[in-house]
Amino acid sequence: MNLEKTRILVYILAVILYSNVAYSRSLSHNGFLTAGFSQTDNEISFIGVTDEMNFSDLSLIGIQTTFKPSEGPFQFVTQLLARGNQGWDVDAEWAYVGARLTDSFEFQVGKVRAPMFMISETLDVGITYPWIRPPEELYGFNNIPFTTINGLKFKYRNEGQYFDYDLLIYGGENPEETVTSNGLEYLIVLKIAGIEANFVRDNFKLRLSYHDAYDLFLDFAAELAANPTLATLFAGYPNGIIESNSTFSTLGLDYNDGRFLLMAEVGQRKVRENSTNVNWFVTVGYQFGRFLPHLTHSVINITEVETNGTINNEQQSTILGVKISVTPAIVVKAELSHTHVPDIPDDSLAAGLFDALPVLVSFEDDKVNMVNLAINMVF
Repeated sequence: MNLEKTRILVYILAVILYSNVAYSRSLSHNGFLTAGFSQTDNEISFIGVTDEMNFSDLSLIGIQTTFKPSEGPFQFVTQLLARGNQGWDVDAEWAYVGARLTDSFEFQVGKVRAPMFMISETLDVGITYPWIRPPEELYGFNNIPFTTINGLKFKYRNEGQYFDYDLLIYGGENPEETVTSNGLEYLIVLKIAGIEANFVRDNFKLRLSYHDAYDLFLDFAAELAANPTLATLFAGYPNGIIESNSTFSTLGLDYNDGRFLLMAEVGQRKVRENSTNVNWFVTVGYQFGRFLPHLTHSVINITEVETNGTINNEQQSTILGVKISVTPAIVVKAELSHTHVPDIPDDSLAAGLFDALPVLVSFEDDKVNMVNLAINMVF
């Protein structure tokens, strides 16, 4: 009898404990997806797209889960992401512990988004910006070939008399990863630290940032072995190894009063003893009810280039698009873009963002037109 009473008591206590835990913790989910179509008028692959219909390059789906174990400041955040252009392999894009210790101070530790650009935090959530493809000249993987790091982020925010502001400091590493640029595969490892500052007033936002990849390692030895023709282009790196430092700085602004839209951002990437790029874009748009037509001009400008072993990605694009808000959670977009890459026939190192090098593939044209269609959703 005593044993039976003990079992009943344990059961009641377990139910009470479970109820209290369930009450004190919070679990939330949200998701986003893009279903897209792309096609160019060039048989040479350009940022993953050719003159054949492509339904994978733009498409992705993500699920984000936030778990608060108690009423305290801590939360656990994970974001699982699958991209069509990566074979729909599911990857943990975010996986971190965060805490808001005060109204002004918070931190994140784990796998976090690298705060490289003005739209880095929402780069995969297409409904949050006007384009189908954020300008590749600045935001593309050929410029910054990673989106996350394993590390720490500290953020301080405050309200001033004339503007609100926040300051973010971060540091971490991008462990061994294989990336593709101009059709060549590179093994990249880096350690990075940086600072970001945002100033906001009403409909206007100004952002500045500086990033230092103080330990950068690139390995493309396998590509040199597979393509002996490349040896003359990369004579400065006969072993296919680049060990260097790299810095990246940005200045961006965003103005949106519900009608008129102006976005602009410029970034300078400097790989020491190798090359310097200045990449920028300007976007203007005007809201007509559900319709937001917009125009973007985007540029990669090579200000310094090492002749032995640096591919010239210089190009410029003009993008005409429209964003149609179907519901608050669904938008439809269409875009036409024209890209010009200078001097491809004459310079084997000039390839723009084509996924090939002229020394390996015969180029017939240094211009490419692209059409993109997409549906963006959040749920």
